[in-house]
Amino acid sequence: MPEIPERIGPYRGLCKVGEGGMGVVYKAEDPRLERVVALKVIRQFEGDSSRRRFWQEARSAAQVAHPNACRIYDIAEEQDRLILVMEFIEGETLARRIERGALPAHARS
Repeated sequence: MPEIPERIGPYRGLCKVGEGGMGVVYKAEDPRLERVVALKVIRQFEGDSSRRRFWQEARSAAQVAHPNACRIYDIAEEQDRLILVMEFIEGETLARRIERGALPAHARS
């Protein structure tokens, strides 16, 4: 897959956001709904059980509705890769936040 794919399914790639052990995350545009999304393109799986487990985890994550969790919009397969379509949230990476030090503890009332 190129550094920034022009198209991933119906989505237009804008930039690469990050990369990890499971795959690559891109900032992309959904021209149909006129919104920016995050696309997590999952690397190849090791057999059907890994693929089934990923689909189950994606279904579970899609049920989460919380202000501190990004929303899952869709899951798709493109060129034998799984793609998780998520809400794009601007901000710093977790690694960068950790570099700034621990978060303060808040006392509960």
